[in-house]
Amino acid sequence: MQSDPGLPGKQSRNQGLELLRMVSMVTIVLCHVLRIGGMIDAVADTRLPLLVYLFLRIFGILTLNCFALTSGYVSLHIKTFRPSRPAAFWLSVIGWCAVGLALQVIVTRRAPTTLEWLWLMPVTTREYWYVTDFFALTFFIPLLNAAIARLPKRQFQWMLLVMFLLFCCWSMIRAEVIELGNGHSLWWLIVMYFAGAYLRLYGAPAWLKKHTLLVFWAAAAVNALAEYVALYVLRLPIGWPGFNHPLHVLSALSLFLFFVRKETFRRRAVSRFACFFGPISFGVYLVHMQPFFQEHFLKDRFKDLFGLSWPLAGLAAVGLSVGIAVGSALLEFGRVQLFRLLRLDRLPKKLDVLYDRCVGWIRQRTAAESPQA
Repeated sequence: MQSDPGLPGKQSRNQGLELLRMVSMVTIVLCHVLRIGGMIDAVADTRLPLLVYLFLRIFGILTLNCFALTSGYVSLHIKTFRPSRPAAFWLSVIGWCAVGLALQVIVTRRAPTTLEWLWLMPVTTREYWYVTDFFALTFFIPLLNAAIARLPKRQFQWMLLVMFLLFCCWSMIRAEVIELGNGHSLWWLIVMYFAGAYLRLYGAPAWLKKHTLLVFWAAAAVNALAEYVALYVLRLPIGWPGFNHPLHVLSALSLFLFFVRKETFRRRAVSRFACFFGPISFGVYLVHMQPFFQEHFLKDRFKDLFGLSWPLAGLAAVGLSVGIAVGSALLEFGRVQLFRLLRLDRLPKKLDVLYDRCVGWIRQRTAAESPQA
């Protein structure tokens, strides 16, 4: 999910997954435009508009699961821990946190508050919840891959089934007994990582591969209708269904399978678009969810769109989401180029050298102190 320090045009990548990353970011932005931007609150007492906007919002939820699935699908080859991976990820995050803090000082013309200084510690303060959890996941990936390599296929299937029943179905019937924060947690990312790794090794069931789009649209529609009935008809005091909702998971799996089989595109324009925007797509999340951007450009900024008719307001929300996503991606591309120019992108690799030296020194000391056979 992190921005790729390499060239955006690498042809060795699965172009379908790269396109899915950018499409996912557009829908995540749409979800935030509708929720944080205030559009869902503005139509909370209407019928058809609320149903439509709930349906649109679902795309942002399920596609975040697609990012976690992608991590398991593409990272299965990682066997050893390298500190450059979490360091490169952290470096891209701290870059945008510093930009946001600088803009806050310029706009407000005052010194940063204590809370604003904490923007520079996004991992430890959970400023971006996904950043914190994904950063932690990078440390576990070699261990997860080692466990996966030793799991027979049948045991792997049983493990995924138990996880689905325990973390998805049980949580839907009753409030979470095992705390997952509705999917806002490292543990849910690990569950999705296992699922992505399984798909890479063994593929999906034939019925799901054959009807990916049908399953996707059906699950998303039923999910939106169920939310609408609960919120508007039954007036139940419930929160939004989380990432671990069974229908969200099913929709994410079907959408992921639809894109993953598109390894290359015949149309050169689509191929170039996927290869350019895919590796920098995570920057969309970092830019538009930075606290400064949220406060000044996103929070409750789109309620006035309902001066238009609700269909036009919905189309405007989609158009705004595409514009925000593309603009944020281009800003991330500029950040990547600036880091290369300043050679900041080389710093994580230096950690690998230091790490290897420390490990080598520890091994030498351990060998020297061990009793002779």
